Amino acid sequence: MTIDISQFHESFLAEASEHLNDFESGLLEIENSGEADLDAIFRAAHSIKGGAGTFGFDEIAEFTHVVESVLQNARDGLLELSESVITELLRSIDVLAELIDAAKESRTAQSQIKDDVYQALSNYLGGGSALAQGQLTPQKAKEKGYQFYEIEFEPFATMAQTGNDAINIIKELQEVASLNVQCSYDNVPPLYDICEDEMYLSFHIEAETSASVDVLQEAFMFVEDEAKINIKALACVDEEPATGESGTTAEKNVQKPKPHKKVAAKSVQKSETSFIRVAVDKVDTLINMVGELVTNNAMLELQIKRVLEVEESQDVLASIDQMNSHTRNLQESIMAIRMMPLEFAFSRFPRMVRDTAQKLGKKIDFQTNDGQTELDRTVIDKISDPLNHLIRNAVDHGIESAEQRLACGKPEEGKIELVAFYRGGNVVIDIIDDGKGLDPEAIYAKAVEKGLVDAGVQLPDSEIFKFIFHNGFSTAQAVTDVSGRGVGMDVVAKNIKALNGSIEIFSEKGKGTKFSVSLPLTLAIVDGMATKVGQQTYIIPLLNIIESIKPTADKVKTLNDNVEVMFVRGEYIPILRLKEAFVTESGDQGIEKLEDGIAIIVEVESVKVALFVDELIGQLQVVIKNLEDNYKEVEGLSGASILGDGSVALILDLQGLVDMAQRDNKYLLHLPQKFNSIESEAQHEHNSIN
Repeated sequence: MTIDISQFHESFLAEASEHLNDFESGLLEIENSGEADLDAIFRAAHSIKGGAGTFGFDEIAEFTHVVESVLQNARDGLLELSESVITELLRSIDVLAELIDAAKESRTAQSQIKDDVYQALSNYLGGGSALAQGQLTPQKAKEKGYQFYEIEFEPFATMAQTGNDAINIIKELQEVASLNVQCSYDNVPPLYDICEDEMYLSFHIEAETSASVDVLQEAFMFVEDEAKINIKALACVDEEPATGESGTTAEKNVQKPKPHKKVAAKSVQKSETSFIRVAVDKVDTLINMVGELVTNNAMLELQIKRVLEVEESQDVLASIDQMNSHTRNLQESIMAIRMMPLEFAFSRFPRMVRDTAQKLGKKIDFQTNDGQTELDRTVIDKISDPLNHLIRNAVDHGIESAEQRLACGKPEEGKIELVAFYRGGNVVIDIIDDGKGLDPEAIYAKAVEKGLVDAGVQLPDSEIFKFIFHNGFSTAQAVTDVSGRGVGMDVVAKNIKALNGSIEIFSEKGKGTKFSVSLPLTLAIVDGMATKVGQQTYIIPLLNIIESIKPTADKVKTLNDNVEVMFVRGEYIPILRLKEAFVTESGDQGIEKLEDGIAIIVEVESVKVALFVDELIGQLQVVIKNLEDNYKEVEGLSGASILGDGSVALILDLQGLVDMAQRDNKYLLHLPQKFNSIESEAQHEHNSIN
């Protein structure tokens, strides 16, 4: 039987990317604190090399070999992990990332630094690793921190059918240990009974290495279920053996030039699989199917109520309620599968901060908080770039140079924090720096220069800060290759908005800045308030709703330019009629008189708007369907959903509605301060009447 091992390529490449993340975080930990598990870093590189060799990715295997050799020398105390060495190892991660991406996409790698990094790492090897210098005596092995191991490797007859080769595995071992191999052919049958795709040999291996038992086990990671494997450590000849729990001789701790975490020797045993890899599109398909099930249940319930008498339908409806409960539980469980810790996004930022700070000659302490806060996988994938841009801006524009900070009485090392937490049904991510802060006067002057606001208009700092999200807006005095062209912040705001999220800025000149990004937990479902305008149903996200009010004539005022505002709890709020925001084919366009409808007060990025609708239907949870799959994008709508009666409800994108109003002077939402004089006048009239 022949198995096409290409089916395992995707799994290996995905795991290789994870190993690179572990590799990078370990190196950064060494640089920052001087402490890390070098064995774990070595295992990450060794796993990539071993898998690459097994699956025929020769370029990856060859490059990782020199990386692994450098790490081996560092583990043996033959090479100090200085800043320059760590820099080259980090650059090697960039090379490997490109090689892995190229393998995923079946293209030729385009790395421009591969040869330079390979040569630099080779130079660090000097005369080669200690393993290349011949067998060690037990005493010399002890002095250098080496350990003797005895390995029994008995492949099952079917191992070769999975594409694994025992000889290649032994060669992998030889990369990290000096070996003495004895081959047993006791199980080889007569010539006429030999099958070409079966394995008959077994191996007894003696190894000496400074690597831990876990590193040796990595060589067998792809055949743990295809062979009997036993690894045990042997004490040096002049040592009293220590007995392990299983009765085998346990590994004895020895002193190295640089001590690292030791792992007790143990036999390789098959453990239960805690995780399985599932393609995201398969989970998406499952979510869509459950969404259809929810809709069908609602339709069935509605039809039964229409057909059966009340008394007859009670038992059936009770069963449907139970089915709905199970369906909701199923939906929530499947949605939980898509949730991932933000650590997956956060892990890429320490390296970027390090490299950018070095390039700019700055000292920065970068801290992350609660990377275990979970978010939908789709949201995590799409928020990484905006967060990267905000953090890079904090490094470049926010944090001052060491000299400037000392002159201001600050520590020379700047601080940037990345904090995530839950708030309501959203996840909030704060990017906080203790740098120079934003200069509202400079931003305002640039906004006037670009025609974004009329000179003399009074605005609070919170509104002034929003100008930085306009295309091409920058107050930087000089353009660098890091930033300063005003390109990107508008894209940041646009991408966050596309995720139904929002971003706020809090800053104090000379003290620092905080960008606060709020995101929905998922893009697949939404809790909303169903409303009617004419014959069309609109769903308003519950998280944005403050209250609903019945308008009265004495609370409504029409300004000179036909702007309608409503006085609510001490402030005037602009009214947005949904029937005017969206034109439908229905002949009935909805209620005209405000007194006959309902005003729903919503808040988006500190801006309050009164959405005028005909009536409220009630709260419900709906599955979001993407309009762009069948129609063009409609501004102000984030999607649609099918209701229980089969009708289509449109889900409002409140930020999009606000943006529409901002472009229309009719609503003046971006300049709420213009209502100040109106409010004062109206309040005076209100007090006079009362």
